Amino acid sequence: MVEQFIIEQLKEYTFRITIYLFLSIFSIFILSLIIHYIRKAISKLKSKKAQRYYSIIYDFILDKIRLKELQKKKLKKTILTDVFVKIISIIVGEKQLKLKNAVKELELIEVIEKGLHSILPSKRVKACYLLGLLGMKEHSRLLIPALRDYNPRVISSAIIALGEIRDINTVPEIISILPFCLEAHAWLISAVLPFFGPDIYEFIKPYLKANILHERKLILLIKVVSNLRIAHSIRDLENIYLNTESLDVKIAALNAIGKINDVISIKIVFNALNDKTWEIRAVAANIVGSMSLKGASSRLIPLLNDKSWYVRRNAANALAKMGKLGIYTLLNYMNQKDKFARDMIAQTLEETGVVDKALVDIQSEDPKIKKDAEYIIKMLIQHGYVKYLENYKNQIPHVDELIEKKEKIRI
Repeated sequence: MVEQFIIEQLKEYTFRITIYLFLSIFSIFILSLIIHYIRKAISKLKSKKAQRYYSIIYDFILDKIRLKELQKKKLKKTILTDVFVKIISIIVGEKQLKLKNAVKELELIEVIEKGLHSILPSKRVKACYLLGLLGMKEHSRLLIPALRDYNPRVISSAIIALGEIRDINTVPEIISILPFCLEAHAWLISAVLPFFGPDIYEFIKPYLKANILHERKLILLIKVVSNLRIAHSIRDLENIYLNTESLDVKIAALNAIGKINDVISIKIVFNALNDKTWEIRAVAANIVGSMSLKGASSRLIPLLNDKSWYVRRNAANALAKMGKLGIYTLLNYMNQKDKFARDMIAQTLEETGVVDKALVDIQSEDPKIKKDAEYIIKMLIQHGYVKYLENYKNQIPHVDELIEKKEKIRI
């Protein structure tokens, strides 16, 4: 009897709990449904209001309404701000400037400033976006506190907005968060800094010193200097290149030095061609090619038989970029016994389009152009590099003749 009573009690409790759970879930569902429809109704009302505001602003743009008349209208500033910003984002020129001035006169900046101090991160993000879109330097200081916000999205929005405004006075504040910010924010900072121009170097310089920034952040900052090509930064970059223990930082500094492309940088890059580390030699060879230093061909020749494949490839590519002088240097080097170097030269001439150009020029009516093209084709055939050329046998009969006569070729 006792056991049966316990079982019945358990059944009753189970049934009650099930009913309570069902009613709770059903109540939550009904409540969420009510909230959803309330939100929908509010958004409809807002959109109707916004449509009315849009027509008023368009009348203002078309000079149908004056600013004083606009000020007299009792318009809700939050909706008016959103409408202004959306229109500003899609128009340019004098009309955009007119709207930006109207934002100031209507004191809508106060609404945006309140958004920056909102509890909700989404509102702070929106406020940053609005200030960036307006692009008014006099209000750039409002964004500075947002750089130290606890929410990463707000910080990102503040960095982007300051990049849009481009007030050089805010650069020290932007750079000051580099030592402790997230790496994603460091990437954003390195992306926006070049927009401020080369005058920002005085703010960057202190952060190029050792042990201030993490290695990856230092590389990003060096790339900023590299993109700006600041000539007076070369000694600081050289100091980093010579004294850092990090290979990645050393390479970044060398690339930045190469982009400056003056007498001091050329000397540093030439010395790097003889570095003990193959990565540095490879990067230096690549830089010489991008500098287009035709007089540097003699310095690149020894690298064609370097132990590292990457160094040989970059040296060959660099020579190919130097025009006729570099190409002839490569062709003459094919007479060496080093098969690895010959293979690299043939591959480079094919990949850089030198062979393709020669195949076009060999059909030229200009005897000089045709002779130069024949020289390139004959050199490749003489050393057995005919596979690539065979693809054009049917299209260019003269190439077919040269391949068939390869045993008789004498250069």
